[in-house]
Formats: sequence, C-alpha cells, structure tokens
Amino acid sequence: MSYPFLSRIYVYPIKSLDPQEVKHSRITPKGSLLHDREFALFTEDGKPLSAKKEKRLHLIRSFVDFDNESFTFRYGGREERFSFSELEKVGEFFSEILG
Repeated sequence: MSYPFLSRIYVYPIKSLDPQEVKHSRITPKGSLLHDREFALFTEDGKPLSAKKEKRLHLIRSFVDFDNESFTFRYGGREERFSFSELEKVGEFFSEILG
C-alpha cells in the first residue's frame, strides 16, 4: 500500500508571479505558508493585479531573496534588482512595463 507524501513545496512570494520551491515552510497563524503571497501588485484604484487579467505578467520572471531582502525581475533582455526598502522603484518598474 502506498501512502501520499509531500515531494515539493512551492510558494508564490508575489501574487501572480513566479513560484519558488522551498525545502521547508511554516504555516502562519492565518493558515498560509510562510512567504506565500507576501507581496502583491495593485492597480491605481487599489485592486490586486492578477495574471488572469493582465497577461503581460506571464512575461516577467521574478525571484525573491528573503535572506538578502531583495527582488530580482527579468523582462525582455533586462534584469533589475531592488531591495525590500525600494518598493516605490519596484512600482515604477512594473508601471513602465504595464503602463
């Protein structure tokens, strides 16, 4: 008899962007995995941006380094890195791409 097992864990640090595989995770008091959807992009009127509605998000590669508190994004031939303290610059990067 075989039993179910967990072979991989993925979190999506930024809603609608790339997943990241983690070796282990904790469940937060709210019941989600630590760092899963910790960040999100929002429209000008405050609604969460979704790849279902904004297809260009599928063209952006992302990586969140929680140890060094930084984001890396790739779009086209361009790669940009930002620290967690540069959220305004992250917003400018996405505004430039998405309009």
